[in-house]
Amino acid sequence: MKKEETPTRPRFKAALERAEKFEAELEAADPAMSAQLLGAYKELLMEEFVSVLKETSRPDRLALLDQNIALVQELNSIPKETTKRDPN
Repeated sequence: MKKEETPTRPRFKAALERAEKFEAELEAADPAMSAQLLGAYKELLMEEFVSVLKETSRPDRLALLDQNIALVQELNSIPKETTKRDPN
C-alpha cells in the first residue's frame, strides 16, 4: 500500500460511517433539531473534505472530493421548508 493511501482510506470509511449515523439521527429528530443537525453536518463535511484534500493528489480521490463538494452544495441549496417533516 502506498504511503499516501494509509491515512486517508480509514478516514473515508469513517466519514461514510458517520454519514450513515447522521442520516439515522436526522430521520429520528424533530423538525427543529433536524435543521440544526443538517447545518452542523454540512459544516463538518466541508472541514473533512478540506483536510483530506490537503493530504492527497490522487485523481480518483480528488474526483470523489469533487462529488462530495457537489453534494454539500446541493444540501446547502435545499430550502429550510423542505427539511421540515410532515407530522402525519
